Amino acid sequence: RPRFPSPGATRGLSTADLRSRATAAAVARRGGLDDCDVVIVDPPRKGLCDDVRAALLRRGQTPRRLVYVSCGFDALKRDIDELLAARWTLVHVEGHVLFPGADHVETLAVLDEEGRGGRGKRKK
Repeated sequence: RPRFPSPGATRGLSTADLRSRATAAAVARRGGLDDCDVVIVDPPRKGLCDDVRAALLRRGQTPRRLVYVSCGFDALKRDIDELLAARWTLVHVEGHVLFPGADHVETLAVLDEEGRGGRGKRKK
């Protein structure tokens, strides 16, 4: 059964903070990702913000699975390279054309933390 960030992870955040793009960063800074089994990220083209990336790279009570939706392939590659070098395993990647007629592809990547139920083999 999936777990969601604890109420304490969002304590002290204003309504504006909760609705802003910085929500993931604010939750990550408070250790809120540590209470999750699965984290789904859909960052802007520039990729993961520093706080979220740092939380995912930190050893300890971090999520077992990361689902990364990306519209910026260069940033996705950079972030996945860092995650693979740390302790994550790339399980699955696929592209989707979400806007018919556009020449834009969204990429969906699934990563598991090594040693915590990961199913895939490390991709090089």
